[in-house]
Amino acid sequence: MRYLTRGFAIGALNRGHPVEQFLGSVDAPAGVRAVRWATVWQSQLGYEAWSYDIEDLDDDQFLDLMEFPPVGSDSDDGPGAVFLGRVDDPDEALRLAEEGVRASPARWVNHGVAGKDYADLVRARRNGQEWPTA
Repeated sequence: MRYLTRGFAIGALNRGHPVEQFLGSVDAPAGVRAVRWATVWQSQLGYEAWSYDIEDLDDDQFLDLMEFPPVGSDSDDGPGAVFLGRVDDPDEALRLAEEGVRASPARWVNHGVAGKDYADLVRARRNGQEWPTA
């Protein structure tokens, strides 16, 4: 089972483990294909929600989304990074991402697993199919 129930996602966050979600393709500067993923983690100041726009490398074997080149405007937090907010409650942090970048409540995964959804997107595209977003 790839996706976490809401309770398991909150439990992971409460134990200090980030959760993440691959969100699919996004518009990018001309000539660049890009995808977006979101993550929620516990910091010293609360639970933070972030999204990242990264280059779509079209590689179903290289799945570490944190290592993909960023796209978008540079910010103090890095290129492609968007801070969605910080709250005291893990459920609220998940909602920040769900409302801020339309993350699905049913598609949160453990840290490092969102790359599998990226691989599914690449394979679907190669087979002329649509990647399921819900």
